[in-house]
Amino acid sequence: MEPAGQPRRRAADTREVDALLVVLQAELAPDTYTRVQQAVSRMESAMTKHFLSELEDVVEAITQHFPAFAPAIRAVAHHARGADAGRCRDHCAHPYEDAVLALFDARGASTPPGF
Repeated sequence: MEPAGQPRRRAADTREVDALLVVLQAELAPDTYTRVQQAVSRMESAMTKHFLSELEDVVEAITQHFPAFAPAIRAVAHHARGADAGRCRDHCAHPYEDAVLALFDARGASTPPGF
């Protein structure tokens, strides 16, 4: 489940970026604006690669703490970062919290902290 206010914050961030791009496009020469767009695209790509690498490290660290659940943890992580990661919540039958709780219940384990 996303923290309260998270979707609104992302929408606000997107609106701010869009507004800034409109201003830059109006104020910059077309070739300069194109270079700005290229720079932003490359930064986004680099940040995404870094984030995915960090995410993989976190997933592996979690699997070390819960070795019995390692395959399930990796499967959920793979699913969440897949091609439809943004739509995952829309097409999944249940939120991740329910899936994690179901895994613990099926094994007879105690509920993980924070749930």
